[in-house]
Amino acid sequence: MLPDPASDYHVFISTKSEDIALARQVYAYLEGHGLRAFLSDISISEMGAADYQGAIDDALEGSPHLILVASRPEHVASPWVRSEWSAFLNELRSGRKKGNIVTVLADPIRVEDLPISLRTFQSFHIDQDGLQGLERYV
Repeated sequence: MLPDPASDYHVFISTKSEDIALARQVYAYLEGHGLRAFLSDISISEMGAADYQGAIDDALEGSPHLILVASRPEHVASPWVRSEWSAFLNELRSGRKKGNIVTVLADPIRVEDLPISLRTFQSFHIDQDGLQGLERYV
């Protein structure tokens, strides 16, 4: 049985597979501080879900916050990652969702490298201070 994402997840973590080690750091930090996070690499296998897209959609729908973890501009622009943050952003803009999009940046990416739609949202660097700020923000 799939968990109810609306009540089970505080954040949805979006990342390209090349940044999965960074996303796992964010996931471990948040989980270690009492925030339940969805990271497809971990969460879908825990669910035992065969419907990958359905699990992603349910988690996006139910999570009040989206955290984008990226080290390179092309990772943010990759089709799957862009689809996740764009869907979330559209829900925010339409008023169907309340919450935040937060970007966790790892060198060499900078805020100026993000698509214009993401630059106005909060971002943090992936270091101890950044992770603490992220926790307070979500």
